[in-house]
Amino acid sequence: MTNVNWPAVLKYAGDSELVYVSGEQAWAEDTDLHALGYQEEDVLIDSKGMLFVPQALASQQAALIPTGRQLTLTEMLSYVQLHQSCSGFCCAAKSNFATIEEAVRALDEMA
Repeated sequence: MTNVNWPAVLKYAGDSELVYVSGEQAWAEDTDLHALGYQEEDVLIDSKGMLFVPQALASQQAALIPTGRQLTLTEMLSYVQLHQSCSGFCCAAKSNFATIEEAVRALDEMA
């Protein structure tokens, strides 16, 4: 497995909701994460903001291909606020986090 800093979130193309993934074992074992395949724009965002492209494998697993791109805290905050808004959290626009890891971990608490 590539050097993903867990936990991470999966962002599906065209979907404002983010899917929290606690660790490598959860990624490997949760078949729901791999059941529908992936679009080119789907990404896994790790707790350092690094982006990985998931690619389906024949065994209903997925490889995570590093893109070399890292989100800024501002970009991650935007994704989290949109997720919160779509999930019905009040005051989503007021959410603020000191780090990307803090933002990722907050998504677990929102589930």
